[in-house]
Amino acid sequence: MARMNRPAPVEITYKNMRFLITHNPTNATLHKFIEELKKYGVTTVVRVCEATYDSNLVIKEGIQVLDWPFDDGAPPSTQIVDDWLNLVRRKFREEPGCCIAVHCVAGLGRPAPVEITYKNMRFLITHNPTNATLHKFIEELKKYGVTTVVRVCEATYDSNLVIKEGIQVLDWPFDDGAPPSTQIVDDWLNLVRRKFREEPGCCIAVHCVAGLGRKRRGAFNSKQLFYLEKYRPKMRLRFKDSNGHRTNCCIQ
Repeated sequence: MARMNRPAPVEITYKNMRFLITHNPTNATLHKFIEELKKYGVTTVVRVCEATYDSNLVIKEGIQVLDWPFDDGAPPSTQIVDDWLNLVRRKFREEPGCCIAVHCVAGLGRPAPVEITYKNMRFLITHNPTNATLHKFIEELKKYGVTTVVRVCEATYDSNLVIKEGIQVLDWPFDDGAPPSTQIVDDWLNLVRRKFREEPGCCIAVHCVAGLGRKRRGAFNSKQLFYLEKYRPKMRLRFKDSNGHRTNCCIQ
């Protein structure tokens, strides 16, 4: 469940203008984000959301960062539109061949929540919110009957606001692109057993910053493939039915 759903950057070219639509990084994934910016020749990043990383680390690489936030789902203000058009005119006149990157947290192309159901188990794979978009995130959780949220990434919002709504938040982070530790796997399986036994019909939500469901060539990176090659099922999610017979499971 590591951040294996990060949307790939999308390059848009028109005449002499180049734009890069990207996911948002956090400080934990910022080095990879900077590598992407350099790869595409980005000289300016426009953030239209609440900041989730230290822009000074990007600026040190010679890349300008502009903060022009506006409300999630709302149109930009007239001032932001004017500033954007002025930036585009100036940049592509003064720096031929350059690229402007744009991103927001729930972003250009935010994935809708995906519900996965198997027998009596329900899971919700979601984008990650920030404090600015947290109220909508909580609405989604309630809509699907979520009682527990598992964060496998650096925190980007105040979990206390979720907890106040009666929803448990568990922080089980692990490195970007890497498999979870044995402890996290055990904790996850124990959570699944307990939750669906004690709270029939409930739902467990899982998210990370760059999201489960990354759209790029190849579903897995080399670390994940290595993990799968060495993986051996342990049948830890086999349940006994009312007759004492063991049932099959889809998660091992």
